[in-house]
Amino acid sequence: MFLWVMTQSFASNQSKPPEETFYIQVEPFIVTNYLKKDGRFGFINVEPSIVVKGQEAKTLVNDNMPMIMDSIIFLLSSYDEATLTDFTQRDNIRNQAKQNLQALFTKEVGKPIVDNVLFIKYITQ
Repeated sequence: MFLWVMTQSFASNQSKPPEETFYIQVEPFIVTNYLKKDGRFGFINVEPSIVVKGQEAKTLVNDNMPMIMDSIIFLLSSYDEATLTDFTQRDNIRNQAKQNLQALFTKEVGKPIVDNVLFIKYITQ
């Protein structure tokens, strides 16, 4: 009897199951340039992964992949060599990419569907 009451109480508190988390790879990977201190161009190669919850968010990210790529490329090309090559700044760049994408999706669909942005590969040359 006690187990049944506990189960019913738990079931009533759980109105819906948690949404599934998706990691969506941005493809093709991003290669863009930046200006080095000596005036030459350097290149950065990044493979971002967008983290979202729910099938609807996954569909929205896949449908808006060109907008996502443009936002990340614009962000990366706005930084200087010192920032891009500094290992400690990578987390700041990743957080800025997440904030930019959340703002874009809020503007486009009315909600910030991006939970996180991960850089699977991050290479500067």
